Parts: sequence; C-alpha cells; structure tokens
Amino acid sequence: MDDTGIKREPVIRISYDRMEAYILLPILGDNEAYTVDELIDAAAKNGVVFGIDCDLISDMVESRNFGHEICFARGQKPQDGEDGRYEFLFDYNLNKKPKIRDDGSVDYWSVHSVEVVKKGQEIARYIEPVEGKDGKDVFGKVIQAKRGKPLPPLAGRGFEKSADGLLYVATIDGKIEKNKNRILINQVLEINGDVDVGTGNIDFIGDVIVHGNVRAGARIMSSQSITVDGICEGCVLEAGKDIILRSGMIGRNKARLIVKGNLFAKFIEYTEVNVEGYVEADSAVNSIIVSNDMVLFKGGHASIVGGKVYGCAGIEVANLGNDAFIKTEVHVGVHKKIKIKIAELERLIMQKQQLLDNITAGLKQIEMLEEKTADRENLDEKKMTLTRAKIEKTADINANKEELGRLQSIVERSTNATVKVTELTYPNVEVYINNSKLVTKDEVGPAEFMEKDAGIVMMSL
Repeated sequence: MDDTGIKREPVIRISYDRMEAYILLPILGDNEAYTVDELIDAAAKNGVVFGIDCDLISDMVESRNFGHEICFARGQKPQDGEDGRYEFLFDYNLNKKPKIRDDGSVDYWSVHSVEVVKKGQEIARYIEPVEGKDGKDVFGKVIQAKRGKPLPPLAGRGFEKSADGLLYVATIDGKIEKNKNRILINQVLEINGDVDVGTGNIDFIGDVIVHGNVRAGARIMSSQSITVDGICEGCVLEAGKDIILRSGMIGRNKARLIVKGNLFAKFIEYTEVNVEGYVEADSAVNSIIVSNDMVLFKGGHASIVGGKVYGCAGIEVANLGNDAFIKTEVHVGVHKKIKIKIAELERLIMQKQQLLDNITAGLKQIEMLEEKTADRENLDEKKMTLTRAKIEKTADINANKEELGRLQSIVERSTNATVKVTELTYPNVEVYINNSKLVTKDEVGPAEFMEKDAGIVMMSL
C-alpha cells in the first residue's frame, strides 16, 4: 500500500505500434498480494484484450515479481498474401554473345539466339495468389493483410492453356519468345542435313536453323534469324535479324551475307558482307565487310587480312594484315555514302513536306467552297482525290524520316570511332578514319589509331 493505505494498481504500458503491452507490479507488503483477475482487469481498463499470456500473469502473481516491467501481451502480425506469378519452363534470357575459352579462342557454339519448343511441351505454369491472413493488435483491432493479386492469362499465340488455367502447352513446333507476359511461338524451319541443289533455295517467314552445311550456289532468305552449324560455301544468306555461322564461310568470291541484325562467324573468307548491327568473328580474309556498328575480331589471334572492312562505330582486332604484306584496308567513322544519303533524304523530305502542305491547303479550300455551293458532287470527287494523296504522302514522309533517323543514329555511333589493334599491325595496312588516311610502313605492336587535327595518330597500347 502507499501512504494513503490504498493498494497500488499495476502499471500498464502499450508500445507505439500497439503490438505489445507491458505490465509493472508496484511493490507490496509481505501480507499483500495481487490476483490474476486484478491484472486482467487492469489490462482491460487500458484496452488490452488480445494476445494476453495468462500463464505469464499467473507466474508473476505467484512469484511476486514486483518492480520489473514485463511484456504480457503480444499482437498478431498480419501475414501478407503473395501475388500470382508465372513459372516459365523455357530459356528466355538468351545469350547472344559468344564465350571466350580459356585459351583465348571464341566458342561460337555458345551463341544462343533461338529457343525452340515442341508441340505438346509445357512452357509455363501459373502459381495462384496466396490470400494472406489478417493480424490483430493488443486492443483487438484487425490489421489488414495485403491481399495476393491474380495475374491476367498469358497473351500471345502458338500455345493453349489447361481448363483450370494453370498450365500452358505449345500447340506447334517453333521458336518461342517472351516479352513481359506475352508469349509468341513462331514457326522455325529446321534442316537436319545440308542445303544444296537437292533442297533448293529457301525463302522462309521465320527462323531458319541448318544443322548441316550450306553448299555453293544455295540461297537462304529468312525474315528472322539464320543459324548454320556446318560450313557455308559460296552461298547467299539474307536475314531480317541475326546470322550465326558456327563454322564459318568459305565465300570463293561468290558469297554474300545481308544481315539486318548482328553477325557472328567463326571465319569469313572471300565474302561480301553487309550488316546493320555489329560483326563478331575470329578472322576475315580478302572480304568486303560493311557494318553500321562495331567490328570485333578479338578471340585468340584473330585477324583481318586483305580486303576492306568498314566498321562505322569502330574496329577492334588482334592482328591487322599479315607478314606477306597483303594490302588490307580498314575504315571507321561515317562512310561517305551515308553522308550523301542523309543529304538526299533531308532534301526529299523538305520537297515532300511542301507538297503535303499544298494538298492540305487545297482540302481547306474545298471545305470552304462546300459551305457556299449546293452542287457538291464535283467537290466530293476532288476532296477524295486530295485526301487519298494526303494519306499516301504522309506515309511516304514518315518512311523517309524513319530511314533518316536510322542513318543519323549511325552517325552518332561513329563519333570518335577508332581502330584498336591488340597484337600486331603489319606493313601495307591502310587505315581510314572519316576523311583521313594512314598507311603503315613498319610492323607495329599493340596500338590504337585515332583521328586528330585532320590526320590519324597512332597511340601505343
């Protein structure tokens, strides 16, 4: 008791988040005691009604645990639900860069640009959301748990889902691609032997995979990518995306590669090559190679010998030329043909825009005349003709602008382009950077060729 003779009541404290309640029993005389009911009543007066540890309170009373604050009630934390998710059963993070082996050579078999699935193959599994479980604080107030949200079904083509919506299965053989929650399975032409006179030329809307060789005179055209496991000889390959030649090209001055994406090749010999993206190979011999991006010959003792190689964004090679002093040309920076084309497009767009402005003015004039005349038949015919011309001219200008933007991006990539040689540059190598030229007369070790003061300088690496 205190000085007034009244027994002191237990002291209750609530944590800031209301998830814990503490009790402290003031010290009593030897002949006095608290009861369990007193402590429960004290908790109730302070609003604590949930999560009370009655055994702990009973033990405090029996052991006369005075003067120590003890947590006697705990709330129940909510258990958040989990959103629905998809488990994809195929490789969608494709490796488009070849691996460098321990000996420095390049493994072109490691390039993985096409993932193929078979009809009936499981491609995805839907994991349903978990609801979650609400919690309560020590006052008994419900704490809402986060509810698991469902995901919409996968969109795309080339597959079907099970009746319960949990399993997705391919309905055709083909190449599978994932973009967020959209899956596309497109047809793939897979040839297990050689492409030659027997198979004939190939023109396919989709990816083409050849597990054999492509013989002389053959032609393969694909709207997507072309992958050849064997040797290519004197053939023509044209792809809307990448070309991967795991064993290289023996061109015999008859071969052409036209690539809208990137080119990967073990070697390129006596071949004409035109690539929108970058080129990565081990060697090039007496070939004409034009890339609107980087040209990389980095693996092992990779080399460019003879021919002409254009890499707008730069060239990196281990060896340039050879000890027979074969004339070898390398060009970086903006190709003069691109500058000419940009100027032509800018002039063409301006002319077409003026014509479009005239068409638009003509349409406005017709609309004004329509309000003043009752005979509209002749005006309607003229209006339709001008409207059709406006649509065609607008589409034409947009196409020209798109091409201009593509060429201007090449110019941007070409800024400060250099030729980097990591091992040797031999005599009789001609290095061109934009409008500057340098011809090597001696053998040079690791060096980087760059443009400076309207000339080319060679910096030792």
